[in-house]
Amino acid sequence: FKQKTAYEISRSDWSSDVCSSDLSYLSLIHRASNYLVEVERKGIRVDLEKAKWFSKVIAKEAWKLREEIETIELIYMDETGEVKKKLNPNSWQQVSHYLYVMKGYKKLDPTAPGTDEDSLAWIIEQYDDPVASKITRYRKLNKLNGTYLLRIHAHVHVDGRFHANYRIIGTETGRTSSGGGDPKRNPTGPTNIQNIYRSEDTDIKERILKLYETQEE
Repeated sequence: FKQKTAYEISRSDWSSDVCSSDLSYLSLIHRASNYLVEVERKGIRVDLEKAKWFSKVIAKEAWKLREEIETIELIYMDETGEVKKKLNPNSWQQVSHYLYVMKGYKKLDPTAPGTDEDSLAWIIEQYDDPVASKITRYRKLNKLNGTYLLRIHAHVHVDGRFHANYRIIGTETGRTSSGGGDPKRNPTGPTNIQNIYRSEDTDIKERILKLYETQEE
C-alpha cells in the first residue's frame, strides 16, 4: 500500500495477498481509504478573494521587514579597500557575514553556512539578535506567500475547490501524505491562511486535520 492513493487502495483486491494477522489493520486502512476517496471527490471550497487579501497583507509586511533589515550596512574588504552594502535577507552569504563576521556569533554547526532556520533560531535563543528575528519572519512570510497563496489558483479546479490526492501510507514512517493541495499543507500561525477555506466545508477540513494530528501523536 505504500505510496498508493486512497482511490487505488479502495478499488484494489488485497485480501488474498495478506496473512490473517494483518487483516484487521489492512481492513482499517481500506475503510480509511474509502472515506478519503469521498473527500477527494467532494473537495474543499476555497475563498480566492480572501486568498488575494491575505497575499497583499503578507507582501506588505514582508516588504516592511526587508526595508528594516536593509538599514544594516555590511562592511567588506577587497582589493580596492572598504566596500559597503545593504544587508540582503535573501543572500545567505551576506546573512552569514553579518552574523559571524560583523557580530562575531558562534555557529550552531561550525561546518555549515549557519543561515538555515535552525541556525537562526539558535542565534535568536543565544544572542536575542533582533535582525535574525526579522530575517526569520521575513523568510516565513515570503514562503507563505510564494509557496501557498500566489500558487493557489493552480490547485483550484473549475468548481472552485481543492481536490487533493491522499496516500494512506505515503511516507517512510507510515504517515499519510497528499498532493494537489489540501488544508494540512497550508501552515498555521499568526497569519492563519487556513481561513481561506469556506465555512461550509469546516467539517471535512477538521476531519482531515484530525487524521494528520492523530498520526503525529
